[in-house]
Amino acid sequence: MTKIEPVDNTHYSMLNAQGFRQDGWPLLASKTLRIDLNNIKPKKDCRYCIRRSQRLAFRVQKNNFGGFYKLWKKAAGIKRLWVPPYKDYLNLIRSFGKSAVCLTVDDQAGALILIYDKTAYYYYAAALPIGKKRYLQYYVVWELMKMVKKLGCSVWDFEGIYDQRWPNKGWKGFSHFKKSFGGTEVEFPGSFTKWL
Repeated sequence: MTKIEPVDNTHYSMLNAQGFRQDGWPLLASKTLRIDLNNIKPKKDCRYCIRRSQRLAFRVQKNNFGGFYKLWKKAAGIKRLWVPPYKDYLNLIRSFGKSAVCLTVDDQAGALILIYDKTAYYYYAAALPIGKKRYLQYYVVWELMKMVKKLGCSVWDFEGIYDQRWPNKGWKGFSHFKKSFGGTEVEFPGSFTKWL
């Protein structure tokens, strides 16, 4: 089997002619949210959460990749989500080098951003229940947006939101969180498979 996930529909007829058929299980996010970092317009509830979190006293760590992994694994364990082995995670960080940026707050919330071609990809994120109560996930994203803009990024890509074409109810909560920062929704055509 060969599986292709194009970024747009321009090659649909070519894929069809080559025997590829659209399937119902995309491997990558079929819809995302992108924000112009020169024109960030968070919604009212997001601005409120950012302000609330900024009033707190906390410890911020930049590029503590090991600390973020521990936080991520702990948060993922609560919801029984899969986390790649530490070795694979470190290989990802090494392959991106200085284009990998991480921020953690009080070991309660954090995110890993991967940068490519002036776009910051919100790759992995985690927040413990206590961090969510303190709105730290909003603070982390807000600070990372400012940080990557200083590094030369012009676009923030949230790397996936809920898509009604391939519904996964588990995506609704974090999609609401991501949409609170504003931005433009981008849809991809999905997945095409050819059985050999």
